[in-house]
Order: sequence, then C-alpha cells, then structure tokens
Amino acid sequence: MTGLWAQPVSKALSLNGMLAYVWRAKEDRFEWAGSFNAFMAAGQANQPENNEAFHLFLNPQHVPARLSALHALLKNGDILQVRYGFRRGDGSQTEVEETAELHTNEAGDQIVCGFIRQAQGETKPVHAPA
Repeated sequence: MTGLWAQPVSKALSLNGMLAYVWRAKEDRFEWAGSFNAFMAAGQANQPENNEAFHLFLNPQHVPARLSALHALLKNGDILQVRYGFRRGDGSQTEVEETAELHTNEAGDQIVCGFIRQAQGETKPVHAPA
C-alpha cells in the first residue's frame, strides 16, 4: 500500500488486530496493509508475496477450504468468507476470519481485496461457502 493513506490505514488496522490485502490473481502477488509481524505475534515474519507462501501460515488441513472459497470468488464473484487456523510465529494456532471481494480492472485482470482478523464470537468449524 502506498500513498498518503498507507501509514494511517496500516496503523489503524494494526491497532485493531487486522490485516488488509490486495491480491492480483494474474501475478499471484499480495500487497499488505497492517502489521503482519504484530499479527503473527512473534519475531520478524516475511509478508507472504503469493498464495503458496501465505498457505505456509495456515493449518495444512484448512488450505483446501480456503482454496475452494477463493476459486468460488474468482469464478462466480461470490464474497469470500472463510475461517481457518492460522499458525503464529510463537508456534500457537489461532482461528481467523477472512473476508474478501473481487474487483476487475480496465484490462480485465482479477483483483481480490480482503481483510483478515482474529475470529470473533463463537468458534465455528473451518468452512468454505456452499
């Protein structure tokens, strides 16, 4: 994230325990806002640049559910809403919620904009949309 809004938005996201991202599907490239290191709760973690690197932070059993939700978003334009286990830098796992929507630029490229936050409320099974 660049420009005038980058620093205040990233700080506000960090203060609220959230991450925001833009993912360019064609290049499989993430841009992040918020503090990935703070979200990880330990050490210096490199912000994942693509889905393969991002999935290393997920509970491996939950990767298929996230991929299913992501594919539905890219195919149908559905809103992505999924919960999964996220492995933190200290070795613990926490449940997070990811919400995203699809945008298409003038060139027809698919761009996904989303948020990741600590799961709120009652713990529910990890799932993908029906």
